[in-house]
Amino acid sequence: MKPLTTLILLVSLLAVAPKSYSQDTIAWKPNYKLKWADFKGQADSSSENVAITVANIGYSLSYNSSTYFINVKCVFEKRKSWTKTADSAVLSHEQGHFDISEIYARKLRKAFKEYVFNPKTIEADFKMIFNRIRDERRRYNELYDIETNSSRNRTMQVIWENKIAEELKALKAYAQ
Repeated sequence: MKPLTTLILLVSLLAVAPKSYSQDTIAWKPNYKLKWADFKGQADSSSENVAITVANIGYSLSYNSSTYFINVKCVFEKRKSWTKTADSAVLSHEQGHFDISEIYARKLRKAFKEYVFNPKTIEADFKMIFNRIRDERRRYNELYDIETNSSRNRTMQVIWENKIAEELKALKAYAQ
């Protein structure tokens, strides 16, 4: 059996490779809810946003001529996330962004699991899958902000919180 080749994909602002996570990140967990104390970044005083969540998805890949192993992580970046408010409704909205990232981490795990193994093209194939999921996630986050008016539309915020919870439940088989 050939030794495993390892690829760790790093994509700025959209992915971090699974690693030993420091005190600067929080791995997504079903029972952990963000607190304002988790937001350690310096607020952008010129931004119209009152809070920013930086939640990243990354993967590491090892493979040989006959098999592959994949690890996907979703993390919250404390030092890149910031707030100008202590409003609990805004915090719930920011939790939604973190949860959306976990939805797309699960979709990525699903896509990787369904992949038909080809050792000659696996790295390029996985990058292509990752980029597709990344783009879907970006559009979904934009829609979330638009429809909830970044948490200001309380009715839509509740609708989205339920929608996000249902999607996490539907993809439970792909949770870590």
